[in-house]
Amino acid sequence: MLVLTICLTLMSLIQGGPSYSITGEVRDSDGKPAAGVSIMTEEVPDSTKIRMHTVLSDRDGRFVAKVDGPGKYLLFYRDEEHGYVPQVIPVFRDPNNPPPEVELTAAAPSAQVSMQMSRNGLLTGQAIDAQTQLPIDNLTFVLCLTDRHIPCWRTNKKSADGSFSVPAPLAPFTLMVVAQEFFPWVGLTGNDSTGEISIASGARTELQLLMKRRPEASDRALSEAEKRPGMNLPAPKLISPEDNQVFSIFPRATRLEWSPVEGAASYTVEIDVCDGRNKSRCLNPQPLNLPVNPPTSNISATSYEFMFVGAQPGRWRVWAVDKDSRDGFKSEWRTFVYLH
Repeated sequence: MLVLTICLTLMSLIQGGPSYSITGEVRDSDGKPAAGVSIMTEEVPDSTKIRMHTVLSDRDGRFVAKVDGPGKYLLFYRDEEHGYVPQVIPVFRDPNNPPPEVELTAAAPSAQVSMQMSRNGLLTGQAIDAQTQLPIDNLTFVLCLTDRHIPCWRTNKKSADGSFSVPAPLAPFTLMVVAQEFFPWVGLTGNDSTGEISIASGARTELQLLMKRRPEASDRALSEAEKRPGMNLPAPKLISPEDNQVFSIFPRATRLEWSPVEGAASYTVEIDVCDGRNKSRCLNPQPLNLPVNPPTSNISATSYEFMFVGAQPGRWRVWAVDKDSRDGFKSEWRTFVYLH
């Protein structure tokens, strides 16, 4: 007995105490077991250091989430492929189905939960320049809940044909759509600043945004289709990195290079961050915004150096700007991937 006690004590010391875990099951909005759903556990409250773990549910919707130690934990689901937006984003949480919270202690190092998912609705449609009837290819959506004082959610949507698909909150919200050189689109009608939008779980609302130009942009070529050779400068030829270049370095210092364009007064670079879950394609591109990086416009050289954000794909393109501040044709996109 003494030997067994000593062995158990030594094992406890080697393992560092009890193992902490949360087990459970997750079901979709129809009540069926949901397979392949990402379950994220976040320790709370901890505003300075977020410790988050992610596991996938099995074919029966079951999961086991290992955590670092005792404490309170919130559990979130994520399955965007089937219309369930990550619940770590407060705007998209169902007020009638809040994330489960559990507390683990040394005396009770495990817990069980049952999660029911709420499918988000969608805002889909197309953005059109009311003056030219040409698509607007770069939009920023701002969604704010009307009854809860939490930060608004912003996302960028880029599409050559102006099409978009944006998830909708499960509570009433307001909408503003912003595009450079255009007046903002507010609400469902474009000028409904006090309008409250409600979209049922799993429902879809179609929108056509006929956006009006600001007066100072009335005679400018805003889209590639409006630009004309001889009037607008040609696109620079890209030199490096090569398309689909793979980087395995840290820190992620990146240098872009392109050929000079005759008549260019400066250059503008556009850099996007892509969804890190897909390493071969640029999905859901979002603008790279890091305070440490230099401005991406008024570049006098034919190169640009910046820091990238994570182990995920990115993409870039560049265009020349003439002495009259007219944008030239934009280069094609080039994609790169950081592995670490």
